[in-house]
Amino acid sequence: MVLGTAHPAKFLDVMDEVLGGGVVEVPERLGILRDREKAVVEMSTSEREFHSWLRDFS
Repeated sequence: MVLGTAHPAKFLDVMDEVLGGGVVEVPERLGILRDREKAVVEMSTSEREFHSWLRDFS
């Protein structure tokens, strides 16, 4: 499981548009995830809901 972070490489398309291509370096540990299937789980900002989802996920 990967929880999102605020690393600029995670938003590379936006960063390239704003700063120009190739400015943001993609760390190796993030680059290896580039071709993996992505999954999005939408939920509210409730901490209780997140803990419940986390318990059910594992």
